[in-house]
Amino acid sequence: MNILRKLIPVLLLCGTYQAQANTITVVTKGAGQFGASFLSASHDSFKADPSLVYIKGKKFSEGAKRNVYPDADLTGEDKELESTYSPRLNAPERSELYYYGDKPLTKRVGEIDEVSKTFAYLDAQSGVLNEHGVMIATSRAYVRNFKKVSYKNGGILNVSELSRIALERCENATDSIKTIGSLIEEYGVYGVPYIICVADKDTAYTMEILPLEDDKKGLWIAKRISDGSVYVSADSFRIDDIDESDESLIMQPGLIQKLNDRKIAKTNSNKKLSWIHSIRACEKRPYYSLRRIWRASCILNANCKLSAWSESYLKNNYPFEIIPDRKVSAELLMLIHRDTFKGTEFDPSATPSGGFFASPYSYNLENERAISTTSTAYTYINEVSSDLPVPICHFALNTPAESVFIPLTVSELPDAYSKVDRNRYDETKLYWATNMVSTLTKGYYYTMIDTVKVKALELEQKSKATISQYSKLSAKDFTSLLNANAIASITGINSLYQLLLEQHDNGYKLRYAQGHNPKFIPVERYNKEENLRKAKQND
Repeated sequence: MNILRKLIPVLLLCGTYQAQANTITVVTKGAGQFGASFLSASHDSFKADPSLVYIKGKKFSEGAKRNVYPDADLTGEDKELESTYSPRLNAPERSELYYYGDKPLTKRVGEIDEVSKTFAYLDAQSGVLNEHGVMIATSRAYVRNFKKVSYKNGGILNVSELSRIALERCENATDSIKTIGSLIEEYGVYGVPYIICVADKDTAYTMEILPLEDDKKGLWIAKRISDGSVYVSADSFRIDDIDESDESLIMQPGLIQKLNDRKIAKTNSNKKLSWIHSIRACEKRPYYSLRRIWRASCILNANCKLSAWSESYLKNNYPFEIIPDRKVSAELLMLIHRDTFKGTEFDPSATPSGGFFASPYSYNLENERAISTTSTAYTYINEVSSDLPVPICHFALNTPAESVFIPLTVSELPDAYSKVDRNRYDETKLYWATNMVSTLTKGYYYTMIDTVKVKALELEQKSKATISQYSKLSAKDFTSLLNANAIASITGINSLYQLLLEQHDNGYKLRYAQGHNPKFIPVERYNKEENLRKAKQND
């Protein structure tokens, strides 16, 4: 490890770019392999705290209160509340893993009534998965002329805390949506436009929330995703028709009246009252969201024949949900989250921006926004099924194409996952082990990526075999087995960086990508004029 310590300062300086938000897929049980349901999400931010924390279930006495806290990754750091990017939360009553003794405690925004019993769950920048198999992911969205809403306007809940409360209190997706809605109505919401996707083994929803400066309840609506379908969210609101007779919708009380009172109610091309038209939904920039929806849809169903181009965001031809041409597995979702437009007209590795080593990433944040991006802090694929003794979270740190998905359960996790500080290297944390591999590989992509892919496939196949072979064990034994598998996978990842250094010591066997070679003019003669003449002929 001495070699690694020497190289870290050079290779692993963290960026400070603006967060690029998230990509989410929701797979209903009718579309999932072997009847499994999935919910996957990336969290794309150079500033986000990548720690994964196990929150224990608790019991509370009557009259207890629950503190609600700010989230710097949503609204920026706040010195008044001691809200920082890293750590995202310093609140020991939530968990001992959320206690940093050398830092000021995060100050609460407010408090809400606590329930008598809460469930255990995994927590990241927002809630991830609870012990009952409720799966959650969040993503920001965009509307025209929106101004960020402060908690000082009256609402005390942000989307991260809403997702956590739902996991603490709910055993299914429907109750989660209703709980979130009732909390917004009672306590109010602040922040930016946001999406919450919730699923369990039987049902899935997407919920769209728009905070308002002059109304702490904001505006919100949720829609159930049809069984047998897959829903893709890419930082954009997608619910269209508002119809009180539509049983798939869960709407804010009085939503239609609120739209009319604000004189913003608008219809779509079908002459129906439209949510996305009324609130003026849009993308961060052209194709920032639509391109990812298009790409994921095409991977899920090669026969979907969707165009990559659209007249505008509100006049796109993409269906709300897509029926896949084969049953969706965790491996297919890994493929989607690792996608960089390879083989399409938008593939950066095939252009000069790919550099000498055909990098699939663009470091210009205004370029095409692929599903996999350099700013990805972590990606997870939640899986629930009647064939599994417990819910599973396949979790990968950093950009997933240069990382490994490791299956975890809602239980005590290896120390390598918690208390990660992105401002300080720590060789005991898995985030930094995967960061070393990812950063080095990005610099010499063409030469190194195959070695990384082979190792990732090896570890992921071992995990898959373990799940398949031992899925009939008791929940306790299965959890212990996956914890042991996680530790073995972490060891494998730690060795990968060293392997890359050994294989390419001091540049040994580094090769330019085919078609990306720099211009080379051989010097064949001592005569200066002859060499210059030859150089001009090659121009």
